[in-house]
Amino acid sequence: GGDLLDLGMDFVMPTPLDLDPSAVVTPQQFQQLWVSIDNSHTSKYSFPSAPSAEAVERCLAQVGVKLMASGAAGPGQRKSFFYCVPLGSDQVCMCEGVLDEGKAVMMCTYKAMDATTQTRLALTFRAALETIGAQ
Repeated sequence: GGDLLDLGMDFVMPTPLDLDPSAVVTPQQFQQLWVSIDNSHTSKYSFPSAPSAEAVERCLAQVGVKLMASGAAGPGQRKSFFYCVPLGSDQVCMCEGVLDEGKAVMMCTYKAMDATTQTRLALTFRAALETIGAQ
């Protein structure tokens, strides 16, 4: 979306997050945070062909994003939950990714404590997923 450009002259372009590779979040913490954060940001990525779960997890792991859980989400669909923690922060950022293997499209829903962090989380995912062909 081009909605980032009409926010005024003093708008600073957000950048991807620098993530703490040693961060650990329990499934209980993840679930509690996921349901407690109402606002979310969604991005859609298209691939030339559907990437494997391993390829998606590997490109995200390289930037510090960790897999919480994944599994089938219906015929030809795979759902994964990811998390990360920015360096110097204790704020957990989360993402639900649903890959439609037939259409080679991945929908990502991002949750973080504030809109700026959500946007930066989306940029972090975009940069990582572009390394495996996302558009």
